[in-house]
Amino acid sequence: MGVTQALTVGAANYTIMNSRRPIFRDRYGITDSERINRLMTLFQLGGCLKCVIAPISDIFPIFGYSKRWYCFGSALLGGAFGFAYCLLPKNSSSANSAAAFLFLTTFCKHNVDILCQGMYSRRIRYSPSAGPEMVSWVWWAIFLGDFITLMQGKLSDQGKPEVGVIIASILQILPAFLFLFNKWTFREETNAVERRIDAIKDAQDGNITVKLQPAAAQLYHYVQDKNRKKAGRHTAPTQEPMGEVILNEPITAEQELEEKEAAIELEEQPTEVAALSGGKLLRIQHKNNMPQEVEEEVERSPIPINFQTIHAIRCGQIPILECNGFVAKRHWRLLILCGILAACAIVLTVVNLLGTTWQLLWAHIAVFCAIIIGAYAILPRLIAGCCVAIYLVFALYLKFPGELDRFYLLNKCGRKSPQMDYTFYYTIGYLIMYIAGMFATIAFTPIFSHRRFQFTFIFTTCLQVIASLIDIIIIERWNIAIGIPDKATWICGFEIIYETVHVMHFMPTMILMSRIVPRGSESILFSIAAGYSFLGQTMANTMGSILLGLAFKPKGCDFTNIRNLVIVGHMCLPLLQIPLAFLLLPHCRICDDIDIHGNVKKAKKKGNDPNKVAKNSTWEKAK
Repeated sequence: MGVTQALTVGAANYTIMNSRRPIFRDRYGITDSERINRLMTLFQLGGCLKCVIAPISDIFPIFGYSKRWYCFGSALLGGAFGFAYCLLPKNSSSANSAAAFLFLTTFCKHNVDILCQGMYSRRIRYSPSAGPEMVSWVWWAIFLGDFITLMQGKLSDQGKPEVGVIIASILQILPAFLFLFNKWTFREETNAVERRIDAIKDAQDGNITVKLQPAAAQLYHYVQDKNRKKAGRHTAPTQEPMGEVILNEPITAEQELEEKEAAIELEEQPTEVAALSGGKLLRIQHKNNMPQEVEEEVERSPIPINFQTIHAIRCGQIPILECNGFVAKRHWRLLILCGILAACAIVLTVVNLLGTTWQLLWAHIAVFCAIIIGAYAILPRLIAGCCVAIYLVFALYLKFPGELDRFYLLNKCGRKSPQMDYTFYYTIGYLIMYIAGMFATIAFTPIFSHRRFQFTFIFTTCLQVIASLIDIIIIERWNIAIGIPDKATWICGFEIIYETVHVMHFMPTMILMSRIVPRGSESILFSIAAGYSFLGQTMANTMGSILLGLAFKPKGCDFTNIRNLVIVGHMCLPLLQIPLAFLLLPHCRICDDIDIHGNVKKAKKKGNDPNKVAKNSTWEKAK
């Protein structure tokens, strides 16, 4: 997991991110700041389509694995698209095609990322207390991979930015071998075993299936109950329960015959195990290819275990393509939301490439309304609040890298700007950023894991505003007036703070999602959260481009427009995160184990669990 995250998300992802301006400006000849900003935005839009591959992998496992072979294919294709991004002919007409390949290679990298998140989310569910340490380790690995990206600055100064992209593409392909030798690396279990583990864990929890009741429905029932209480009618509340107890009905001869006939058609012979619950003989169906340890555990179980049928297209004993139809049936609302997010990403991609500034503005307003309404119409209140919080954290911190790069990097304005070269900007600066990010991941667990979510968001928002003051000082040249060089001032501000803020914002929300997502749908919900994250980053970039085109247009060597952009986008808008954190996030500590409502779970006393299936770990027995 660490090697894959280091090579894919760390080295390859950040190298290509740092290559965007040199590639588009120096190789493809694009000089307009607004145009560069819009082409660079496709880097974030590639991550928005995480929500496409995740549900497909959960519903249609390939060769018996839900994630392994999807990651393998994404690693190979992502490297190929990376080569195409940097090796097109050197003229401005290639810029749009290069941006499209940038979109595709980023999409493949984030496929690997989200599916790996699904893998370690399952591990966190079996050991909730290890959640902060696991997430910290993943981020630590990413930062280790980031050090490889430091080569990009020197290569860009030498006029060879495509060399760094070629190296990044090779690094993106390397994890494919780790997925190929899964038995000795990731040790991902087959789809059949993972679904049976889920069934056993559901049985241990009392066969309760969590209903993801939309937040809008929860609000409707809440208002209905309040009105009923005001009217003085003491009737039962209308709100539906979030969980429903599933008990198998006593088996009949007709049902037994029908299921056996269906099993013969699928070339799968079911085995029946009897269990007593409440004095009734209940039926448990499972497949003959279950591990022997799990079969023994099922036979000892005092409660019914409901194994879902997995349909498969087989070549001999090898499952070519499996279908977890019950996942689609159970989470059909989530699939609709995935479709909405994917459609929004595609629309923004097309408008960024071909649309006008006003068309881009209206497209973003429509996307904003669609994803906010979609979240609360489809997701439970807590998960919807988490996704919207992730979206707004990134969207409220506007970005305009094309214009800021024009100010900081070499230009014709002399002492009116810092005149940094690519080597310092992308090597020394990012080296300090990565080191600061690594210390942030180390400090997160001991300092913030026992704090409330709101405290973390307030702390990081204040850091953002302080870092933005450094930009104002450099733009106004106040540091030169008191004898402090531009490079020293820049390093002490934005570069140390930015990655720290990014880690402190993203890690708590990922830990929260790991605790509350239902079993079997980790990748889908993580991809939705990631989709909101990247749409937020896309909106930040695009709104920066719109402000550049409409309100704060570049004026040669007069950088007053950049000062105004920083005040609005980096200092004023991020302060809105503070009240929103209290509205959207649960009022509990990051380390607390919570349920779908946001309530802290009470620790169970050992030896008093009537639904316990076996003494030993279900995970170890299933393996």
